[in-house]
Amino acid sequence: MYLGCQMYSAFDKSAIQSAEMFCHEAEVLWETEQSHDSYMTMASAVVLSLCLIGHGKDHAVHSYAKDALSMGTRLGLFESEEEPANKKPPEKMSQDDMTVRCHAAWGVFNWNVLVSMFYRQPESECPVASPALPIPGDEAAKTVPGQFPEDGHLVHEALLGNTFPALCHFWRITSGARWIYYPDEDCPPDKFKMAIAEHKFRELIAWAEGLSRRLVRRERSPHHVAVFHSPDAAFAASVNQLKTLIVEYRTNYMASAYSILWHSGLIYLANAMLQDTSDPEWRLYFLLCIYGYEGLCRPYRISELIAQGLLSMTLRDTNMSGSEARKIMKDLKESGLDYVKKNMEEEVRATFMLDLTLALSDPVGATVENLAKEFDTFAVFQEFLDQNKMEM
Repeated sequence: MYLGCQMYSAFDKSAIQSAEMFCHEAEVLWETEQSHDSYMTMASAVVLSLCLIGHGKDHAVHSYAKDALSMGTRLGLFESEEEPANKKPPEKMSQDDMTVRCHAAWGVFNWNVLVSMFYRQPESECPVASPALPIPGDEAAKTVPGQFPEDGHLVHEALLGNTFPALCHFWRITSGARWIYYPDEDCPPDKFKMAIAEHKFRELIAWAEGLSRRLVRRERSPHHVAVFHSPDAAFAASVNQLKTLIVEYRTNYMASAYSILWHSGLIYLANAMLQDTSDPEWRLYFLLCIYGYEGLCRPYRISELIAQGLLSMTLRDTNMSGSEARKIMKDLKESGLDYVKKNMEEEVRATFMLDLTLALSDPVGATVENLAKEFDTFAVFQEFLDQNKMEM
């Protein structure tokens, strides 16, 4: 109910008030149920983590994701440094229960790998290994060439039978390459790193070539197929492809107003545009990203902060005027939920990387929240420069 009201607030502002109440109820229920390990409770923690990622509660996002992983480890679904996973399912387990077990295990695995890669924070925890269970729906994902789901009732089936298994394979490959971005004492020796990185790259190519025909982008594709083609799922895609994806998704899918899952594409495209302002279309596509966040401001408090951080980067790196940036921020605030936010006293936290170039040298300064704090400083400085130009 929390997630549903959160998304529906994109169309009805009053729904966010119900979302807040359901959020509180969900957290109270978690306090009661977290001591009773079950697949349903484990999956619920992931959903709660997902809900809070757009609400600016980063600590809770990490906490629920880690709790779900810990619960899965106790249930024998994941390996830990102390003990291996239980590869033998409980006796007399029905096929339905086994399906639930597999979906819960791989859902928790996928989410924890995503969170650890996206946030790049010490409190993020990546599973030691992928679940010791088959990927649910793996065989169903192999469709007959040329066969596409045409009927509306097949959309849900396609999501579970095609998209989910493909994502499981993707995050399994990605988790094995995490050391490339986060080296630690367990990373391979330097002399093997290039060969292993190349092997992972070849795995990703093979994965992409083996995708179901149902995951091919086409007219009337289900919205989850469009999200599936995000930069995280195909990091080698060109900027032009990413431009097309963003335009198509915003134009053709109502989910672009209430789903937070596609916003990483906006971050990647905005960064790409700011890195090449010689492109005559950079401003057009940058503003497309900014106003993409405008559409997400109602259901997700974090959206306004991300947009403000992106505008800070623009004021710092381009000739955008301070007055233009302030006008854009005014539009964003008017589209958001300011009248409701007065009752939301929790501080919005956004510790994930926004400036992807600065992140290489200054991860702290590159976070959403720190760049957003610099907005007024950059705006005032740019206004000062603009005033000097007028007087010259």
